[in-house]
Amino acid sequence: MTQKGFTPLEMKSLTGFTLIELILAIILFAGATVPLLLALNQGLFATTYSEHRQIAVGLALNELEDVERDAGQNCGRWDRVRNAAKAPIADFPTFQRQIVVSNPPGTDTNLKEVRVIVYWTDQVENSATLVTYFVNNPNGCP
Repeated sequence: MTQKGFTPLEMKSLTGFTLIELILAIILFAGATVPLLLALNQGLFATTYSEHRQIAVGLALNELEDVERDAGQNCGRWDRVRNAAKAPIADFPTFQRQIVVSNPPGTDTNLKEVRVIVYWTDQVENSATLVTYFVNNPNGCP
């Protein structure tokens, strides 16, 4: 009999884990956890990008609808549609909008290409672009 009435065989079963076993368990746990955390991080980044892209497309679409409405109120006169420099968008501080109006090469001068580009910055600058074409009604309203 040894200390407190335990035999050596019973003492061995009560000693618990060794330091090496604990260190090995921690290393295995960390090795399994790190890839899971990296995957979670990528998922969060993709979700944020998707949300921002959806907002950007919505803002570009709203601008194209405004252009179409304004031209419709002017009897189909698209010649009033102008370029707009890259500028912040009200109520959306992380987004900027640019409007580029041009005549596609080799086409009639009455055809206008309107390109709305919405920019935002996550870790890098991203953009969403919507393009539409309008035909100017040179005769105005009937």
